[in-house]
Amino acid sequence: MSGSGQVLVVPSMWDEPFSIVVLEGMGLGLPVVVSETGGSPEAIRHGENGFLFPRGDARAPGLRPRPPRVQPRPLPGRRRRARRDVLDRFTMTGMVDALLAAVEQSTAEPAAPAVRQKSELALAV
Repeated sequence: MSGSGQVLVVPSMWDEPFSIVVLEGMGLGLPVVVSETGGSPEAIRHGENGFLFPRGDARAPGLRPRPPRVQPRPLPGRRRRARRDVLDRFTMTGMVDALLAAVEQSTAEPAAPAVRQKSELALAV
């Protein structure tokens, strides 16, 4: 990381399926300020690894300019969480692991409710 950035702001006005620039910024350890459009909210946990604001709201709290003397520095924890989220959730390995975990969970759960519904239907006839 070059160390020149503090925060990445992505004020999208349209519904992007997903913005790779959000993940790139998070991967660099930048907390991001993102408009709540498209798939971007999937990556952002508001207040933890970045901030969400309503589309087109230039007066949103995360976008208001502050005088330089009170400009807060991003918390190191937020920078680490942003980077960790990308590595855990949005790399090929992380996505495959999540998919396999979901498949294992879905196959481990009993299918009893669906069977009961069919049985109940058969008894009602």
